[in-house]
Amino acid sequence: MQMKKFTKSFLYLLLSVSAVCVWNCKDEKDEPTPPKPDTPTPPAEVIVKLSADKQSVKANGVDSLVVTITADDDTVVPEVVVISKSETNNIDTLKELIFREKEAGKYILYAMYKGEAKDSVSVSVEPIIVTLSADKALIKANGKDIVRLSVEADGVDVTSLSTVTVADVDSTVLDSLAFATKHPSIYTFTATYDGITSNQISVEATEVVLLLQADKQTIKANASEKATLKVTADGVDVTSSSTLYRKKGDGANKIADTPVFFTDEAGNYTFTAIYDGDTTNAIAVEATYVDLVFFKQYLIWEFTSTTCDICPRLMPVIRELQAGLPGRIHRVALHMGGKHCTSALAGALGPVANALSNDDFFPSETVDLRWVEGLYPTTTKKHIQEQIDASAKNRDAAETGMAIDSKISGTDINFTIRVKSNTQRNYSFFAFIVEDEVVHTQFVEVEDDGDDDPNNNYIIDRNYIHYDVATYVTEGEPRTGVSLGMVVPGQETVKTFTIHTAEINAKREVNLQNCRIVGYTIRPDGVLDNVIDCPVGESLYYQYNK
Repeated sequence: MQMKKFTKSFLYLLLSVSAVCVWNCKDEKDEPTPPKPDTPTPPAEVIVKLSADKQSVKANGVDSLVVTITADDDTVVPEVVVISKSETNNIDTLKELIFREKEAGKYILYAMYKGEAKDSVSVSVEPIIVTLSADKALIKANGKDIVRLSVEADGVDVTSLSTVTVADVDSTVLDSLAFATKHPSIYTFTATYDGITSNQISVEATEVVLLLQADKQTIKANASEKATLKVTADGVDVTSSSTLYRKKGDGANKIADTPVFFTDEAGNYTFTAIYDGDTTNAIAVEATYVDLVFFKQYLIWEFTSTTCDICPRLMPVIRELQAGLPGRIHRVALHMGGKHCTSALAGALGPVANALSNDDFFPSETVDLRWVEGLYPTTTKKHIQEQIDASAKNRDAAETGMAIDSKISGTDINFTIRVKSNTQRNYSFFAFIVEDEVVHTQFVEVEDDGDDDPNNNYIIDRNYIHYDVATYVTEGEPRTGVSLGMVVPGQETVKTFTIHTAEINAKREVNLQNCRIVGYTIRPDGVLDNVIDCPVGESLYYQYNK
């Protein structure tokens, strides 16, 4: 009963739904469908391509690459903008499609069309490699040895465009790329080019090894034995470019004029040298005492007169003796005063000549003022030679030696005599100033003068040249001189003399440039010991036997 009731209800529902559907379908079929509006067609996509002529440039702001834009529609190319983007997101717009950069790194180039990136390329900016180099790594700290620096940027020489700094307290910038120093050290250099710093390099300046040496540490103080000094810088002989200094004992340093050292003064000597501003080590040389052997010299006093026709005979005899004993024979020509001689040559010394020659005893000579020998034509050379031989035989070596320093100051003659001795005695000193090349009248003997008197054969030579003319003297008397006091071996006695020639009436014009100082030492017994002969204005050192 219930099943029938359910079936009847379901059928009723199905019929109702069908009716509704039929009604609705009828309405749609009867009413026309309105037309749809037109939909626009979207434009085709623009294809843009970006390319570069190379993939990398140098970070120097000069090296560049060129980008090229292509598109399927050429009209859009002018509207494309290319930008670069760095790793740090810095964005720049390329001008004229050229890319250059100073900052190294990776970059992306974008082709932008209407705000949209259409294509891109990647490029790299390579760093500039600045290299500093030196032509050597080791120099001598002598201020002269030079290291030359050079700078390259990627193999290109940019030295002239770079600055180089030496690392010190102030990081000094070098004025020149040639470096030298006098201070030993290790120096570090860097270079800067276009704001880019190079590598560091080091150069070592090593100390110059200066060495002073002597070939002997001991010599005899005989003014003959020598010690030779040598200065080396790193083994190279630089003696000629060095200044040598010497001091005796605790005395003051004195410049040594020569690297060859000899002395007649015993003692301990210390030497140093300066080369290129640097001082060497000190070395010692001992000079041991020995008896000094002085070079013995002789003086011939010749008493003469311009009216003595046989007096000129003596001159060639003396020249012959001088040639036989080089450097040992000296002459003083004393012209007699009074009626026998013109006052022009006797000058102020006429009375001195008269007194020494036993008053008008001429022609005569002496090598020892204790006696005077008369000279005759047949015995002249014999007399002089005998006197010299006797002196040499009795006293084969002088006891004293002399050194002299002289100068001309206006009309004054100033000189200092220094005396050493190998025998302790009281000595005296005396000196003549003699003039050479004095042109004056002289009677000269001839075989036949053309007159009828055979005993009076002479002529008058008005242009006769006289030598060794005694003109001035030092204070004192020729036989006794001026006392030097006690002269002690190993010590030096010094005495200074001044001759005011303007105050002396020489009775002729005297040329001081033609004058010489002829001095001698005298022993206590009056014997002439030794002689020195030196041009006025010059110096002469001690002379010793070889």
